[in-house]
Amino acid sequence: MRKILHLIAGLSCLLVTPGIHAASMTVSPTATTYTVGSSTFISVNWSITTTGNGGGTATSPNGVYSLDTSVTPVGATQIPATAFATGGISISVPSLTSGTFAVPESFTIPAAVLSYAQTNNLTTIYYSRDFLAGAEGYTTPEFVQINLAFPVANPDAVLNISRVALRFSDNTSIKIIQPDTHIMAVADISYTGSGLFDAMWEIAEPVSTMGQPVFVPMQPVRQFLVAGGRVYLQSPTLPTQKQGLHILRLRVMQPALTFTAPILQYSVNSQGDTSTLPTLPPVRINKPAENALLATDTRFEWQAVKGAHAYQLELFLPEQTGLKPDDAAIAKRAPDSGMMVPAKRNALTLGELSRSKLRPNTTYYWRIIAIGNKGQILSTSALREIRIP
Repeated sequence: MRKILHLIAGLSCLLVTPGIHAASMTVSPTATTYTVGSSTFISVNWSITTTGNGGGTATSPNGVYSLDTSVTPVGATQIPATAFATGGISISVPSLTSGTFAVPESFTIPAAVLSYAQTNNLTTIYYSRDFLAGAEGYTTPEFVQINLAFPVANPDAVLNISRVALRFSDNTSIKIIQPDTHIMAVADISYTGSGLFDAMWEIAEPVSTMGQPVFVPMQPVRQFLVAGGRVYLQSPTLPTQKQGLHILRLRVMQPALTFTAPILQYSVNSQGDTSTLPTLPPVRINKPAENALLATDTRFEWQAVKGAHAYQLELFLPEQTGLKPDDAAIAKRAPDSGMMVPAKRNALTLGELSRSKLRPNTTYYWRIIAIGNKGQILSTSALREIRIP
């Protein structure tokens, strides 16, 4: 029984006029080794020997991954070329009576193929092509044997995601920015085992974040993760045209998470920073007390502000002089850590990612900002001290 993975490695082309015929085809190398988890390309050369008169081109519609060399690639299901690292190759055959012409191709193995191979304990797969040779039809397909080198460490362990943390590419976790600012995010993922990681970057924009957020897909992520460890995934450029609160998430579809995935929030407004003086009374803080010692369960609590759409906790290091930063200093700085919550909450505890950015044995200064539905700053609290053990 023929078994095809039905995964096509892009379009490569040669065309032949009725006067030219492909007599034979070879491929080099006929075997190669691919280290699973690497980002290297596999490079091959298809050599077509032609006979006859006149010039023209020849076409190879598909590249096919298979389990053995009994597969004929003609008519195999094709998947979008965007799933591959390289595009199609097009070469014109010169007007010669005969000759041998090399058609180079470079490709990476799709994550779905690697996942299939791991699931079925395959260490060898085959990649093949044939070429349309005018009236002669297709050439006999040639195969490249690909030996898969999986990491040795615990190869049978199923992929499990133990941690997902989101941050902006400048290593901050909260932002208030001007419209049309270029920003991106990074997902920091810790995992054990090996397998296919399938996720989608999604964004909820201000039209929905005023109520129940509606997330819209931005960019898929499909990657084969191997041998446990840590991986960093970069988001596409985030939208900043609309003023108001934006919520970003990386929705993981495979494997299933055993915890709630984090979100990353940022606010777009024409003020562009947190230094604008508010016109409403300052945010009143309930806890923690001044100069409190931060613990994992320390609760930051404040009184609600009328018209607030979100609240943002910001933590700042002292000035280089060791003194408390003033409003002018804060205007020139981004927070060293912090967190944003919707207006329905007027309390929070710092998450693991936010706490990890804090230096031990250090005093920080913190405040709460009330943010309106267009991302504008409504009010801020006075700076307070908190000690990091």
